[in-house]
Amino acid sequence: MRIVFTKNVECIDGLKCSLSFSDKLEKLHPSLKRGVNYHTTIQHKKNSHKIWFFAYDKNGKHESERKGEIKIQDSLIVKKYSGDKLTEKEIKNCFKT
Repeated sequence: MRIVFTKNVECIDGLKCSLSFSDKLEKLHPSLKRGVNYHTTIQHKKNSHKIWFFAYDKNGKHESERKGEIKIQDSLIVKKYSGDKLTEKEIKNCFKT
């Protein structure tokens, strides 16, 4: 599952911004495990944060995006996300400052 969206926000510390988003996701869906069954990427541009959320669809397959194309790589760490259904609205609502 891939969800990409943009938010009109500004942050001072990109790491804190990213961790806050992941913490909110994991609180909402405790079965999400950072770096294991999902990952996020955030482009921290002033007033235009672009956010990528990936929940993995398969064991052993890391999904990412590069230049608009989905890239899949083998990974010994990645596990399929099998928790509650995630909605795009929920994911977007976790990114509020």
